[in-house]
Amino acid sequence: MIIGIDLNDTGSRISFLEDGQSVPTTISLVTGGEEYDIPMLAAKRKDHDEWYFGKEALRLPDSEDVFKTDGLCYKAVYDDIVIAFGQEYKAFDLLVMYVKKLLSMTSFVESWQMADRICICAGELGGQSVKMLRRMARSFDYPDDRFDFISRSESFYEYMMHQQEDLWNHDVVLLDMTGKGILSRRLCVDRRTKPVVCRIYNDEDRSVDPSDDEALKEFAQKQTEGRIVTSVYLVGGIADKDTTPKTIRYLCMKRRVFHAHNLYTWGACHFSKDRHLGIDKRRSYLYLGKDKLRSNIGIRVSKVNEETYFSIVEAGVNWYDVNAVTELYLGRERELRFLISPMVGRNEHNAIMRLTDIPSRPEHTTRVRIRITMDTEDYLTVNVEDLGFGEIFPASGTVVTERIAVSI
Repeated sequence: MIIGIDLNDTGSRISFLEDGQSVPTTISLVTGGEEYDIPMLAAKRKDHDEWYFGKEALRLPDSEDVFKTDGLCYKAVYDDIVIAFGQEYKAFDLLVMYVKKLLSMTSFVESWQMADRICICAGELGGQSVKMLRRMARSFDYPDDRFDFISRSESFYEYMMHQQEDLWNHDVVLLDMTGKGILSRRLCVDRRTKPVVCRIYNDEDRSVDPSDDEALKEFAQKQTEGRIVTSVYLVGGIADKDTTPKTIRYLCMKRRVFHAHNLYTWGACHFSKDRHLGIDKRRSYLYLGKDKLRSNIGIRVSKVNEETYFSIVEAGVNWYDVNAVTELYLGRERELRFLISPMVGRNEHNAIMRLTDIPSRPEHTTRVRIRITMDTEDYLTVNVEDLGFGEIFPASGTVVTERIAVSI
């Protein structure tokens, strides 16, 4: 079983994908119903230790004997403290309990601890939010290397890559009305490149009331006019032919329009299923989102009087997933020459890392281990460890660390 969660301060959803299924199932709060939104809310009664979450918290009365707090994602990212009846609680701990409640909703199928992978989709991921999510994964009784994290934009991309191709021959527009105002995500597929490059462009207007037919139509026109748009997906809100007829009529002109309220959790499920199975159905497509590494990273290595290129990290991976390890022998130069090649643009450049702290030895008698990670989307962290050369030149234990800019 694969579990996908859309974790959002305006309300979360959870879906699962069982073996043999091609379409995920989204869990409703009401058996047989379509009540999918789980409020991002925590509540506590005075003089009681227990916390309530989601709809259970919402049901509690608004009174002096009940404390309620929302916005747990935002508060957890910034390590906020919540004070209930004079006692301090970490917002992060409350968010962990909330997510465990979500995961427990799969128990009628299978215990979430038995899931093959779990994917959490959460807004647009940055350095602080990724750190928080990783910390959360480590707090569960579940292997943290089987936790995946993707942004809502990437989840949209993953969802579309599992739809029939005639739905994304050209641009695809998603109108997201789950928060304040309206957010457009536009998937653009550039078929002139090899591999085909896919990007998502976001446009937000918090002043638009999604129930205002005229305002919604005007926003939709801004996203589609002058472009060939194959399909449109509506997430959240109440837009339909009865409440916003002008908008729906406009969108349906030469386009296919879908309500896809569970799109983000479904995209998360597809992402983790492919990762679990080791499948990459989209080798000919490269998604270059904001949270993707947009450059190929390699190293120039001298071999028998000629220089060769050795690839270390390929563009298209999530920057926060980069964790590449390789070993090589140093030549005459006590330095490493990294080649950084952007997929878009022509700013290919070299970055030289000096290794003067590593003991000087004859050519090809110093083996080093190179580990590359990223804690922001703009910089590589490179650690080079001296492994020596067996008993002849024992390892010194020296580690050289340097941050290298991905772009210039």
